Amino acid sequence: MSVAPGTSAPVVVNASRSDGTVADVTSLVTWSTSDTRVLEVAGGTVRGKDRGEAQIFARYLNRSASTAILVLPEGTFKLAGVVTDEGTGLDGVTVAVIGGTGEGLSAITDLSGSYRLYGVAGSVRLHAKKLGYENRTEALEVTTHRTADIRMSFAGERPRLAGTYEMTVTAASHCSSLTSAARTRSYTANVEQDGARLSVVLTGADFIVSDGFGDRFEGTVIGDRVTFRPGIDFYYYFYYLGKGSLVERFPPTALFINGMVSARQTATGLTGPLSGVIGLTRTATPPFTSFASACYGGHDFVMTRR
Repeated sequence: MSVAPGTSAPVVVNASRSDGTVADVTSLVTWSTSDTRVLEVAGGTVRGKDRGEAQIFARYLNRSASTAILVLPEGTFKLAGVVTDEGTGLDGVTVAVIGGTGEGLSAITDLSGSYRLYGVAGSVRLHAKKLGYENRTEALEVTTHRTADIRMSFAGERPRLAGTYEMTVTAASHCSSLTSAARTRSYTANVEQDGARLSVVLTGADFIVSDGFGDRFEGTVIGDRVTFRPGIDFYYYFYYLGKGSLVERFPPTALFINGMVSARQTATGLTGPLSGVIGLTRTATPPFTSFASACYGGHDFVMTRR
């Protein structure tokens, strides 16, 4: 459903009863919206305020329902997509409409490389730019809501990071709940590189590996920025009795290292903060359900080339 800025449209909420009948409860629900800058909703009427997209929510008794509403000038559409560098999403890219209906609109990609433009139609030209990358221009037809992905090329020489490193993780100074042995851990890290993508396999410890998790993680090289994700799957799998991506057997329990690393190159390798958790589990075998002790924060992450 869509409405134009400054215009209104009705919405109807029907409730299905246990006896099979359906009742219009529009006037009885409690309304809310995910973004009041984009639209307002009250009494079964939505009013567009500014171009964009928002969810409206209707609550009746102990039930609720929601739907997405687009706010667009009449006869225009939503154009969305992902900007990538060799298949990896690029954040901070400015995507602008430089020709056609919607000229002057622009958006900046999020951490996943996604952008959204509201109010585009017909034959348009897009321009994508980011410092350190070659500008990219795309011509396309927009006759309905659609996606258009953009591939960009790094303008400089991409860092070559493949090789063998000593990887050391040191817990933040406030992590007094961890044992001294758990506060600093070192491993051998074997790094393979395929364009912007990095694959890290660890050796030098007794890792608990299950279903491909436990002794490896992925990373990316975006421009000159290096990002690693040791244990990024942990936050989902932890709560559902699953596995972590970096798990070391640490008698009588196990050690988890999980989070996100934003690293920079040095003369000897890579260094940066690991934002996440270092923790000792309550059991030594998966599935791991909780920590006996854990410390969250910015930990030191260093990879020294051998």
